[in-house]
Amino acid sequence: MVRIYRNDVIFFVLVICMAQVTLEAGAMTLPADEGIFLVGQDLDGVLPPSLVKLPYHKELNLMQNYLSGSIPPEWGSIKLEFLVLSVNNLSGSIPASLGNITTLRALALESNFFSGSIPPEMGRLINMEVLEMQASGFEGPIPSTLSVLSNMKYLVISDLSGESSVFPDLSNMKNMQTLMLRSCNMTGSIPEYISNMTSLQVL
Repeated sequence: MVRIYRNDVIFFVLVICMAQVTLEAGAMTLPADEGIFLVGQDLDGVLPPSLVKLPYHKELNLMQNYLSGSIPPEWGSIKLEFLVLSVNNLSGSIPASLGNITTLRALALESNFFSGSIPPEMGRLINMEVLEMQASGFEGPIPSTLSVLSNMKYLVISDLSGESSVFPDLSNMKNMQTLMLRSCNMTGSIPEYISNMTSLQVL
């Protein structure tokens, strides 16, 4: 589970006090520099493509609900910084358009039912600091394009199916603090450059 603490942005917190609510974009309007924070609200339904009509929010946190379906490709045009969809019933492949959200700093997709590989377009997310994909249904290998994400501090990927692969090149991630690659069907030895990650706290 990713916990992100921020002091520089005032978030719009929408509290829903009723169970089994269906997520809809509808006529929602939010001021600039705010976000949608709906954690553990028993939301069902699918992720609405119409969220692109809210172009100014920076955080979308829908963790721990009952949302199903796939991530809409249309979301690739939203300038998000934080996207958390962990612990839902989401499925399908990750749209390549997600790689267009170059403002994204944190992406958490753990505990879902996705399929297919982690798209190589994720390597476009040059501002990424946090990436969590534990037990999400993905196939390996970890794409080599992630090697350019030099701002990465927290990388957690687990339970990849498919063929075995070598340890990915993470040598550019000098500021890594947490690195967990569990059950990813990797072979060979741990690279020596890991010892150069002087900020590493969890391995």
